Amino acid sequence: MNGTTQNNLSFNKVDLDHVALRKTAAIAFGLSHNEIGRLHGSLHGINTYTDSAQIYLNAKRLADLAADFAIVADTLVALNGCATREEVTLINKPELEETKF
Repeated sequence: MNGTTQNNLSFNKVDLDHVALRKTAAIAFGLSHNEIGRLHGSLHGINTYTDSAQIYLNAKRLADLAADFAIVADTLVALNGCATREEVTLINKPELEETKF
């Protein structure tokens, strides 16, 4: 690939670098956490009587971020747990598409 990880994408095989996967999840965790904090901080300046649209938009964005954060946190915890498990299985892998000529 680009040499920054040990991921390898070859003709009929993919090797995934666990350290890179874990680091990616940790980065996503940090970014999600920071964005939730930033949005939470912006809620303090909203006038609850006059900023109806802003209240609605921020609530929707916060709900979306919380859902994403749950996925990120779950993935990071699972990747951290790989070190103590004998078997690791990749699930929800897309099916191999048949080549049509």
